[in-house]
Amino acid sequence: ESPADAVEAAWDAGIEPSIMTMSSDGHGSVPRFNEKGEMVGLGVGGVDGNLKETIRLISDCKMPIEQALLFTTKNVGDALGLKDQGRVEVGACANACLFTEDFTLTHVVARGRVMMRDGEVVVKGTFEI
Repeated sequence: ESPADAVEAAWDAGIEPSIMTMSSDGHGSVPRFNEKGEMVGLGVGGVDGNLKETIRLISDCKMPIEQALLFTTKNVGDALGLKDQGRVEVGACANACLFTEDFTLTHVVARGRVMMRDGEVVVKGTFEI
């Protein structure tokens, strides 16, 4: 049904959690179309979709936050051989997302650059206006 359901099913089946991932880049280049069928942009839901799935793991599946976050952070970095990604430790690439208690994204820092501050995107991507 959904990535969160698949993770929960694998978890229940005893699959080693460290080899499960939900890539935060998924659907980053999926085209968007208007009501006339004309392409109006790229990328919908990749990061946002995975955030929603992570929140579902925490709220619906009652998975501990520290475990649910691993599927889009450390596990992805490890699977891609990027040992400095997806973790906060000395020598790692310290990207960070800060949330409110209800998981509203408020701040994003990537590669030492503030990308979102107080819920407002301050650095826009290639396909954003």
